[in-house]
Amino acid sequence: AQAALGQAGGKYRWRAMVLPLIPAAVAGMAMIVSYLQVHPWLMSFGLGGLVATFVLGLVFWLVTSLSKFHSDMARDVKGLRYDISGLQAAVAHGNHVPTFLNESFSYLWPHISNYVSDMLVKTVGPAVANALPKSLQGSIHFDDKCSLGERSIEFQVLKATKTKQDTSERTFENLTLLADFAWNGHCKIDLKFCGAWVGIANILFRGRMIIELVGLTDAPPMFSGIRVYFINMPELSFGFTGVTSAMNISSLKSAILNVIRQQINTRLVVPNRIGIVVDEKADIFSIKNPRPEGLLQVRVHNARGLPACDRNLLGQLTSSDPFVKLYCGANEYRSKTIYKTLNPDFEPFVVTLVVSSLEHQRLWIEMFDEDKLGDPDFLGKTHRLKVMDLARYGKDKKFLDLEDENGQTGSNGTICVTAEWRPICMRLWTPPGEAPRAIEPDRMCYVFVGLYRAVAVPHGVDGRQTNCWVSASCPEVVQESRPALQDSDKLAFAGSCSEGDSVAKLRKKYELLKGRGMSIKEMNDILECGEAALAALETDQTHTSHLETFDFNFAFEFLVPNVNSAKVTLKLMNTLKGDPHESRKPHDTEVQVGQVTVDVAQAVEGIEHLTYPRKILKVEDTGAQFEVRLQLRYVDDQWVPKEEK
Repeated sequence: AQAALGQAGGKYRWRAMVLPLIPAAVAGMAMIVSYLQVHPWLMSFGLGGLVATFVLGLVFWLVTSLSKFHSDMARDVKGLRYDISGLQAAVAHGNHVPTFLNESFSYLWPHISNYVSDMLVKTVGPAVANALPKSLQGSIHFDDKCSLGERSIEFQVLKATKTKQDTSERTFENLTLLADFAWNGHCKIDLKFCGAWVGIANILFRGRMIIELVGLTDAPPMFSGIRVYFINMPELSFGFTGVTSAMNISSLKSAILNVIRQQINTRLVVPNRIGIVVDEKADIFSIKNPRPEGLLQVRVHNARGLPACDRNLLGQLTSSDPFVKLYCGANEYRSKTIYKTLNPDFEPFVVTLVVSSLEHQRLWIEMFDEDKLGDPDFLGKTHRLKVMDLARYGKDKKFLDLEDENGQTGSNGTICVTAEWRPICMRLWTPPGEAPRAIEPDRMCYVFVGLYRAVAVPHGVDGRQTNCWVSASCPEVVQESRPALQDSDKLAFAGSCSEGDSVAKLRKKYELLKGRGMSIKEMNDILECGEAALAALETDQTHTSHLETFDFNFAFEFLVPNVNSAKVTLKLMNTLKGDPHESRKPHDTEVQVGQVTVDVAQAVEGIEHLTYPRKILKVEDTGAQFEVRLQLRYVDDQWVPKEEK
């Protein structure tokens, strides 16, 4: 801003020098014309009169020009000084230009570029191909030599705050870094589409990233873990270059955008996070999957004065077919369509949001006109609403102005919403001095099953198993909260047990160490194959050739209507390669190896903080075992803001 101020001063100095030359040039031309007798009447003034006219004109022009120059400069300098004071205020409130972070990312950028390039070829390319119309599937391929270029992401504003996180073990003190970032990528990303090479250019990627140092301690490295995530999906756009840049290939662009957004959403947008344990004593789920703070039930009642997008028989715009989309974090919700109206009533449209951060999360609402022959037409949107503000509104109706695509209000109508906040807690809040509240049988509950690993997973003799994963299901969940069926990441079989030993070799080592009087824990410290795998050696495994251990570290979360519904079934799943000896084209199949059902409410009953830290579940029909963390939380119907407590 200081540099801009100096530049502005230079601009106005230039204007002050040039402006007086204009009347001088005009007067000089008048003198030349008079002497050439093109206008003889000018000669009657004489040279003295002409000079006097020139001087008076010059003085008048200078006064008016300098007056305008002074007012323009005063206005611009005032704006620039306002920007400077804004920057100073931002720094005073803890916002800084994160030079160190930008330099660190510039060093990491080549490695990030290689990772993204690999993901484009192996993950995004096949997913985009499947998302295209059938006639175009198989026509897209990303170049193996893709690169994000030399310019890395730039962080523009960084703010550091201290936050607290309640866990079953203790209350963590965290250092939370809020960083706004932007990337205008000069990248080299080429893909082959319908036989022609297409380039991706003009990438814009910007948003807000949160980096948390979790569990501050008094010993190096001074924290227990790190988690990174986005509060909302960052803004993403790009263009095409090449022979098809002038063609309308909106289907390809839409497919690429949707796949990339899905990849980011499922990994980095809340409730999803990347978590890294630094202190080996810390629990991965306290780092990666902090429990949500509560539920926000949003009701969209109606909208009034929406723009008309549909024409009548006379060609006049008279009505629309509106529907609502609500966004929060990685989740998106859609209402049913109300046809032929500009003032729809939604009966109401109710969404129950599981909120991870009451302070940081935002939600926004968009209105569209359904079009059966094409993409929906945009009708309006709200600004990004703070979840904290909505929680304070309570059940009182709030009328929000809808903005157009440029953020202007006044012509797109209004929308009416209410919201109700219900905290998720280990115990129901009770006013001071009163007895603890009893838990009603129909009390809504939050169920958490953290899957650390699956051990002693059999790997068949024929080696057809390619992937292993766990599918979790809950018979009854609250609608629009969490899916009733959830799958973990798919992990590949290594082709042998975790240490490369056959079951016979592992059993021999187990018996040798057992003969020396070692406990299973001591044996696991040496063999590093999991205590459950060692315990499973007592089970007959003659039908398998190898046992494997899979470290999932994956969380399953369900919102159930009552305690009796807190039952979760975990299924051990395998992907089998198609048999090459089949006469038809071989295809992969998914098979269930075994399953186990756990009653979470019963398992944690009587345990402090309603948490079973590590429980071994034996999988039926196989010697495999799951190592899990079980937890139950209650949904309170009373909320008292922290400042009121």
